[in-house]
Amino acid sequence: WSADVCSSDLCRDCPVYREQKGDEIQDLAETFDVMAVSLKTHLDELRRTERVLTRQERLLRTILDATPDLVCLLDENSRYLAVNRAFAAFLGQSSEAIVGTTDREVYPDDEGPAMHEENSRVLSAGRPSDREVSLRRGGTPLWLHVVRAPVTDASGRIIGLLRTARDVTQLKQFQEQLIQAQKMESLGKLAGGVAHEINTPLGV
Repeated sequence: WSADVCSSDLCRDCPVYREQKGDEIQDLAETFDVMAVSLKTHLDELRRTERVLTRQERLLRTILDATPDLVCLLDENSRYLAVNRAFAAFLGQSSEAIVGTTDREVYPDDEGPAMHEENSRVLSAGRPSDREVSLRRGGTPLWLHVVRAPVTDASGRIIGLLRTARDVTQLKQFQEQLIQAQKMESLGKLAGGVAHEINTPLGV
């Protein structure tokens, strides 16, 4: 019999139970039964929690891999803990090859140290960073809007860094075209004013 059965009135009428009632072996057996039931319940809860965490991890991975932004998680030493699919594709490496490395190892020599230093500044200051970075890929300028945010544990201690980067190259090109158009408009107005000032005395 088990602890949950022995606690019933039916079990207490059992001849074996009545014969061994008060016996140390009986008490020890009941204690082990209770421990076994408690352990089974605890293991069932752990399995349920594990299934929930697995589903949540799979959902989070799906969301991160679906975004075109470059997303990565770094530890307190600026080493990669995880990257999404877009980030791995941007570097032309697998996620497994990137994890455990730093920016100095995966970015070119003229980009890696600056990226690493900015990570260190955010980790030291504990404040988010938001800036635009210009890189070159294949001789073509590439603009990224990079956001860095410190990650803390339950006690508030900084344990890592979350970094996202969005390609804003096309937006920068539109901005440059708009600025150029505004310059041309201002130049046109200036030329029109000069022509008016010249034409007035000529007309007189």
